[in-house]
Amino acid sequence: GTGAGGKPTLVSVRNAAGTNGITNVYSRFNHLNKQWQVQIRQPYLKRQLKPLLRGFKRLQTGKATPHWMKNACAVRVKWLARQIEIQKLGREALSTKKLNQQLAPYQERWQKAKSALRTVRERAPFLAKGTLQTSKALRSTYVLVNPNTGRVVAYIDPSSAINIAKLLGEYIGVKGRVEGSSGLLVKRIKALSATMLPPPVARSVPQAR
Repeated sequence: GTGAGGKPTLVSVRNAAGTNGITNVYSRFNHLNKQWQVQIRQPYLKRQLKPLLRGFKRLQTGKATPHWMKNACAVRVKWLARQIEIQKLGREALSTKKLNQQLAPYQERWQKAKSALRTVRERAPFLAKGTLQTSKALRSTYVLVNPNTGRVVAYIDPSSAINIAKLLGEYIGVKGRVEGSSGLLVKRIKALSATMLPPPVARSVPQAR
């Protein structure tokens, strides 16, 4: 109705605002539900759920939203939040799988290259053979000594890739790379592998009669 002077009364203004608000939340609720139906028909990882989550959250907290609608929105908000988390995990898993598929050929080549290198090393001749001892001349260095003559055959670099110390006193053959000479024309070897070998049999020297 109208009051004096044809002005709308406070009650009519409130009714008008309330009616417009209810109409608006209903239309928004219906629109979001329609979008919901569209998205759940999409493949799982392609569903656009975040806009729906934002829309239902706004509607849930709206002052003009009726209580029953707020409850319905709360159910949808909870479901959507969970589905978005599951989607995230699914996309991460898919991304990891694709990455592994892309890396697989390179990993295969790397494994083959390592295998080929290992085969080459295994077939390579020993750089030196002898009984492993600690060096008296060079600190923290090991030497290979000919057990028959007592001569130093090679120096073994202490920074070798293998724990050579556990073979002290054993007759071994070593493979790796030559680091240079010691100044005594004896090889200095950085050992990559060491193999225990049967010690050589001493040659007997015929005695003069």
